[in-house]
Amino acid sequence: MDQLDELTQAVQRLYQEPAVQTGYLKLFHANAVAEFLALGYRDCSSASDPESEIPTGVRQVMDAFQRLHSRQHVRFYLVDPTYYSWSLQRRAFHLGAPSPEHLCKSVIFENIRCTHSDYSDATDSRYYCVVVQYVSSVNVNKLTEYVRAATNYAKGKKQYNFRLVDADTALTLTGFGNNAICPVGLNTNLPIILDHAITQLQVDT
Repeated sequence: MDQLDELTQAVQRLYQEPAVQTGYLKLFHANAVAEFLALGYRDCSSASDPESEIPTGVRQVMDAFQRLHSRQHVRFYLVDPTYYSWSLQRRAFHLGAPSPEHLCKSVIFENIRCTHSDYSDATDSRYYCVVVQYVSSVNVNKLTEYVRAATNYAKGKKQYNFRLVDADTALTLTGFGNNAICPVGLNTNLPIILDHAITQLQVDT
């Protein structure tokens, strides 16, 4: 384990080198464009299309990026069925991420004390899609204060009680299954809250 830790630290130090940072980003974007051009773009919903073998959730994300004219800026990775049992560092290595801190997840929270089911108003929604780092967790107290601040604290704390939604509700709201929610391509226009720490990430993090 000591040797593995030393190797991990050595790799992370490499990402701190300016030349490596620049090269990493250039290579990522070049590969993204190459994959896009090699695949071309076809309507992923077509059953006769070769892309129909791609999982539904992945096609959903691909279509969303295509509508945003950003398909050539992202990459998709094939992972082992046991991927979610791997350590975060192993996942980062597999995805070519600079560090485990760059691995993020999307979770759906519900304010169970909300008096309505609407989510069209980002300042007063029953549901929120929260994007957070895997190395971190959502602090519901901070989440509550963030949402309250958006309304200039128009409601008291007792009117908020955020809980993770169940898998069925998440599937209905997002179109994605368990451990597979992506903030791009959601079934509904849920308000999205991005953890501030993610905005501070750099290649050398």
